[in-house]
Amino acid sequence: MNCILPFLIFFLQCFSIKTEAASRETTTLPRTAELVHQFPNGTWVENIAVRQNGRLLVTFVNIPELWEVDPSTTPATVQRLHQFNGTRLALGIAEFEPDRFTVATDNQIYVVDMNLDPPAITFLTRIQDTTLNGMTWLPPPTSRILSSDTSGGVIWAIDPHTGIFNITLWDETMFPVAGVRRSLVGINGIRYERQSGYLYYVNLSKLLFCRVRVNAATARAAGPYEVLREGVMADDFALAQDGRGTAYLAGLDRNVVYRATPDGSVEVVAGSQGSAELAGATSAAFGRTSADSGTLYVTTGGATAAPVNGTYTEGGKIMAIRGLL
Repeated sequence: MNCILPFLIFFLQCFSIKTEAASRETTTLPRTAELVHQFPNGTWVENIAVRQNGRLLVTFVNIPELWEVDPSTTPATVQRLHQFNGTRLALGIAEFEPDRFTVATDNQIYVVDMNLDPPAITFLTRIQDTTLNGMTWLPPPTSRILSSDTSGGVIWAIDPHTGIFNITLWDETMFPVAGVRRSLVGINGIRYERQSGYLYYVNLSKLLFCRVRVNAATARAAGPYEVLREGVMADDFALAQDGRGTAYLAGLDRNVVYRATPDGSVEVVAGSQGSAELAGATSAAFGRTSADSGTLYVTTGGATAAPVNGTYTEGGKIMAIRGLL
C-alpha cells in the first residue's frame, strides 16, 4: 500500500486535535525564541538533526528534500543537499555514526554521508506497507536505527549497513486510535536515552508521552511500557542530555514547546496558543557546539493546517530557544 498521500492528509488533519488536558499544563514565564531561518510560505519543516560541527539538517513534509542550515552565520547559510525520488515527503532523521545519518521518506530509508564533499546519499532499504516517521539510534552492541511506523503502531530496527530490518517493539500505547479518521497517525517521535536505557516516544492520535526500557543487546523491551502523561499533544521532541528523561516536546497546533519529565509534569517553556512564534512546532534538537549546547532548535510547519487564531499561516522555520540547559 502506498501510504504517502493518505499519511500527508491525515497528518495535516492531526493539527486540529484539541485536548481537554491543556488546562492541567503548567505555564512558566515563556522564553523568547529567536529566528534562525524561515522558508517560503507553504513550507512545512518536519524534522531536524544537528551535525557535530553545529550545522542543522532538516526535512520537509511538503517536499521530499534535505537541507542544511548553518545557524552560526548571520543570516544563517542554507543550502539544499538532496531531493529524494519516488516520494512526496521526508520525515525522520538520525545520526548513527559521526556525520552519517539515515533519513526516512515514507517507506524508504536512505543513508546520508556528510563526511564526503559533496555528501553521498544512497538508498538503504524499503519496508513495504509502512509509514516510517520518527528515528533514533540504538548504540552498540545492538547498533541499529530504530524507526517508528506511525501507521502500523510499531517500531522497526534497521541495520544501517546492510538494510536488514525487523519489528522490535510494539504495544497498544503505540497503536493509532481505532475507528478514528485520523487514525493513520499513532506513534510518532522516538528518542533513546543512552544513560538510562529508556526509549521515549509520543503517540499523536492518543495524546500520550511514554517510555520503555530497551535491552541494549537485543533491542527488545526490558520492562513495562509506561504512560508518563496523557493528554499531551506532541509531534517529535528532544531529550536533555542529563539522563533523567527530561523531554522538550514540539506541541504542533498548540504552537508551544513543552518540558516534560518522567513524573508526568508538563510545562510550557516557549510559545503560546495565540502566538506565531512557534507556529505548528514539529521537532526539536539541542546544539552540539560549545557556543550552543544549551540552545534548543525547533522546527515548525507554519501553522499550515491549523492557522494561528484561525487565520494566520506562514512559511515553516527554524527557531532557537537559548539557555534551557
